[in-house]
Amino acid sequence: MTQPTPGPWMINQETQEVYAEPDPKGPSIVVADCCNANAPDSDKEQEANARLIAAAPMLYRACEMNVCLHKADDTECHADEGPCAARAAIRKASDGLARC
Repeated sequence: MTQPTPGPWMINQETQEVYAEPDPKGPSIVVADCCNANAPDSDKEQEANARLIAAAPMLYRACEMNVCLHKADDTECHADEGPCAARAAIRKASDGLARC
């Protein structure tokens, strides 16, 4: 699986673009553009979407740490419980493997 753009990700408050931390060797990479003038979303909703997307690398790592700490076993999982919910989120976002 192709790896996502490394974090941290930040928000340009003027454009609502989420971008990766600038690389000294090149331009910053826009990860997502959360501003759409034609969308019915409010400005506050677009800002909230940008914050959630910008937090994605940290949230993903927190899920990995939760799974690794608790060594959740699929046979005893309920998708709405801590480590099992984290494992489900990892599966949805990647190749399914927590990197412990």
